[in-house]
Amino acid sequence: MGKGTSASGGRAGGGGGVNPDNIHNPQEMISIRNASNQQQVDDVLQVSRELTDKYGADVATGGFEVATFSGKDSTTLGCYMPGGGITMNKKYIDNQNMDSVMDDCAEKGFHPSRGNKSGIYAVAAHEYGHSLTENVRGKMGEKSFDKAAEKIVTEARKKTGDKGNIKFGRKISEYATASNAETVAEAVCDVMCNGKKAKKQSRAIVDVIDGYLLPKK
Repeated sequence: MGKGTSASGGRAGGGGGVNPDNIHNPQEMISIRNASNQQQVDDVLQVSRELTDKYGADVATGGFEVATFSGKDSTTLGCYMPGGGITMNKKYIDNQNMDSVMDDCAEKGFHPSRGNKSGIYAVAAHEYGHSLTENVRGKMGEKSFDKAAEKIVTEARKKTGDKGNIKFGRKISEYATASNAETVAEAVCDVMCNGKKAKKQSRAIVDVIDGYLLPKK
């Protein structure tokens, strides 16, 4: 998930695409929990608990880590690697400025509003959206992560009547236009942060996810 000082270009697979070589010294998030960052760590873990409660233990990722991000990825807030886990940028975990970063991004339309949630919660919800895409991919029997994301978005926009996946994504946020995978992740973030006040496009995405991951009634 990018900091969002400008619009992402194109719809490349996986959105911005963090270079693994720019991620250094990863640590399990729970291992760094202390008096100065207790709330931030708990907010991240709260996202995991909420989604596990809703969808079951199968939606768990490969784990939550923090690491130092360098180079072109130094302002990345967090990332998800398909088949792996979520890694958050230690610079923003250690600081108290994630709320203002996310508010600035939301004001510019780059990311959805965080509602009454913390900025850290919003970033974790976004990254967990990628994890949910991975789970849906398995239910679809689809080999490609990006193709699964495309199918989710296409199903959702048919529900809302929007024409074209890029135009659909733009109604969620500018970053949602980066790729179908980012559209899904931004939608999950929007719904987790804003509930019924989330964009109808975001709610349509989550409805599609629910259709694959929740037991049939």
